[in-house]
Amino acid sequence: YNIADIRIEQKMITIFQIENWIESGLLNLHPEYHRNCVWNKEQKTALIESILLRMQFSSFCFDEDENGHKSVIDGVERLTTIHEFVQNKSWMDNQVGDGKKVLVGRIGGHPY
Repeated sequence: YNIADIRIEQKMITIFQIENWIESGLLNLHPEYHRNCVWNKEQKTALIESILLRMQFSSFCFDEDENGHKSVIDGVERLTTIHEFVQNKSWMDNQVGDGKKVLVGRIGGHPY
């Protein structure tokens, strides 16, 4: 690589923006150079809990091509967990009386 062609930026991005990138095909969560996701339910729940508590966590690192398509360099497990949570994949237990769903795991079944 020509060092002059490498651009490094720091940006604040929202979970909404990440979801938009994933849903529009602009973000590849599983580039070929990454291992499979291995986090268990407790690890995933701990991350979601920390986000709900507005705790700071490590940044993500992306590679972006000339067309704006991004691949995850660092943060695959965290981004996959966030995406699964937002998409409601296996995170919710049965509905409670008021029609809300409840989270399972360490969050303790509090309705959100």
